[in-house]
Amino acid sequence: MNLLTSFIVYLFVAVLLGTLLFFVGQGGYNLYETYNSLTHNDRYQWEQIEGDIVEVVLNKRPNPNLPEETAMVFPLMKCIIKYSYSHKGETFTNASIGLNSEKHYDSYFHSKLYSKLEDKKKVMVYYNPNNPAQSALIKYDVDLRNMGEGIAMLIFPLLLGCWIFIHMRYSANYLTDRITVVA
Repeated sequence: MNLLTSFIVYLFVAVLLGTLLFFVGQGGYNLYETYNSLTHNDRYQWEQIEGDIVEVVLNKRPNPNLPEETAMVFPLMKCIIKYSYSHKGETFTNASIGLNSEKHYDSYFHSKLYSKLEDKKKVMVYYNPNNPAQSALIKYDVDLRNMGEGIAMLIFPLLLGCWIFIHMRYSANYLTDRITVVA
């Protein structure tokens, strides 16, 4: 092998290892974000209580990602729900849908939420027993897409490594090398 060919091979291996390290790092980060959203502020210990719906409103605004003519045909919708609940004689009011403040709920979710709650009077609320002013309607609103990407990014290097190991261990001439030739 000449110098140029060996340089290209080393460059390819370096890029491949860098890509695999990136996948492992990004996959681990995605899974850490999911774990953090589940355990932050002791969310798994939050308690459930019945609350009263104060107001349910569906706000519609033009979609800025579409042309002006069609922006209101497919609007962005956001359901704003205000609810109140009592804990140890004290009344709290909140408008938080879920505990995961980083999660982006789409218009379809908001329209379904509005249609589900527009004529209702009561709702179950999750609240923090250590700080009853913190509450949400959805206890575990994990971003499953982010979690799936993390799992896939961690599995891909494992599968690639397994494929490389099998290819090197059992190459094409593996079976032919098992044949004993008698002279």
